[in-house]
Amino acid sequence: MWETTVRVGVSSVVNAPPERAWSLLRSPEAWSARRVSCLMFEIPAADAGAGADAAALAPDGAADRLRFYLGAVGGRAAARVYLVADEVPGQTICLRSPDGRVTWQLSAEPARRGTKLRIAAAFVVPRVSKLDVASDQRRELKAWLQNLSASAEGRAPWPGDGAADRVREACAAGVASTEAVECSASADVNAPLDSVSRALLGTPELLRVVNAEKFLYSGYVPGTPAGQVGGLRYHVYRRADGGLLTNCSLVAASSPGGVIVRYVTPPFAELTYSCEPAGAGTTLRLTFRCPGRSAKGQDAHRELHTAEIAALAGRWKAAIESLAGPGT
Repeated sequence: MWETTVRVGVSSVVNAPPERAWSLLRSPEAWSARRVSCLMFEIPAADAGAGADAAALAPDGAADRLRFYLGAVGGRAAARVYLVADEVPGQTICLRSPDGRVTWQLSAEPARRGTKLRIAAAFVVPRVSKLDVASDQRRELKAWLQNLSASAEGRAPWPGDGAADRVREACAAGVASTEAVECSASADVNAPLDSVSRALLGTPELLRVVNAEKFLYSGYVPGTPAGQVGGLRYHVYRRADGGLLTNCSLVAASSPGGVIVRYVTPPFAELTYSCEPAGAGTTLRLTFRCPGRSAKGQDAHRELHTAEIAALAGRWKAAIESLAGPGT
């Protein structure tokens, strides 16, 4: 399919000092001023796995930090990660998707009657969609700039809380699925029940061991209860082809006997971790439910998930035993 790059940009002069305008534009909260319900935050270095850093994900090695984006449209959530590819303090900040297909640039510069704000974006899209994307994105940028201008001038609150709450509500609501493919697997863990139960919420260190070849970042979305029911956790993994896989999961239920984790972004699957004592150790059982038809013709689909869950149960066993140790 032939592709092309769509470039759009809008600007406006606001009655606000450059320092205030710049503080707004460079902040992750600025993204909550979009018409789309969304939030953005910087990924702390503490949430990285060994050897993971933003520069390693940038094609030219120029980026020095990452931002995680979580949005909700039509009751469904979507997650992605952006590189802060360039920043001139007080003037311009540029964000880019790791594959280079989307670029955003927000800038502020002194003007005769205040500060000139500008938002520019570039999207790689199918050539047949060029005109529609350009028209839609120009409208989106105009609305976004109007909201940012109101915040910069003090006519509206600083963005962040309202849109972020709508995103969290959409994530908590989840996606209803009347049909699902279900499979499960278990593993005997050489560690006491309380150690296994504590491990199920998954620290970044533990998740890095579970997914040693793919893990990059994981942590809790700001404003959600870390390690508790209702907590939203973001994940960034390296795919086999070198690209990135991003998703977000919800701690839907938690008890001494297990945890239910629901993925609120694709593939909208649900994982139930349950554990019970088995002698001096613990039996850990993983049950996976993925939206899809469980009727005839899905046997291969189920067998694939069954193999993946069995392998995941084995990795959890090895990770818990290596970090918790027997008898701890």
